[in-house]
Amino acid sequence: MFTRVSFLVISVVACCCLPPQSVAQPAQVYIDSAVLAMGGRDALLAIREAGLPLPACGWCISPWVDMEAIGDSMISKATTDPTVQKAGIVDMAKHYLNGADPRSPLAAPIYADLRGLAPLLIQVGAAETLLDDAIRLAQVAGTADVAVDLQIWPEMIHVWHTYFAELAAGRRAIAAGGEFARAMTSRGTRSGF
Repeated sequence: MFTRVSFLVISVVACCCLPPQSVAQPAQVYIDSAVLAMGGRDALLAIREAGLPLPACGWCISPWVDMEAIGDSMISKATTDPTVQKAGIVDMAKHYLNGADPRSPLAAPIYADLRGLAPLLIQVGAAETLLDDAIRLAQVAGTADVAVDLQIWPEMIHVWHTYFAELAAGRRAIAAGGEFARAMTSRGTRSGF
């Protein structure tokens, strides 16, 4: 079974991101790979499975969705991404999974039924090892009729947004995420873009 901390994070993400009944506009869920590594990746699935109202959208930054680290970019981008390496991912997955199946849909959403989820913005750097994770997530979500905006940012590494103070691309990516969230929450519908 997964480590207990993953369920705690799911609960916190789910509770913090869902709008109270008195709020007219739907909320959005922001998920980056650090949250994903602790179980936040399952937030949208957990919210759906609990029968709770889904947020208006999800914004995924450099998503880690493959517990086996089998994407080609794990190797092909290893020299260009100084932040995420296959050995570290495999080690984190081992601790997170705690003996569970690495292809469990709640551990690896690329093996889940994503039908009915809110529209997703997926941002990933072209130079990062998790590039294939993001592409596979977009493919699985799109095949399940989830509206997806996959943005592959040239020359960017894992969660380049954190370097916004020095990096114009970080500021532009954050602005794009904000625009997406505003557009999705102002529409009042989750039907697409």
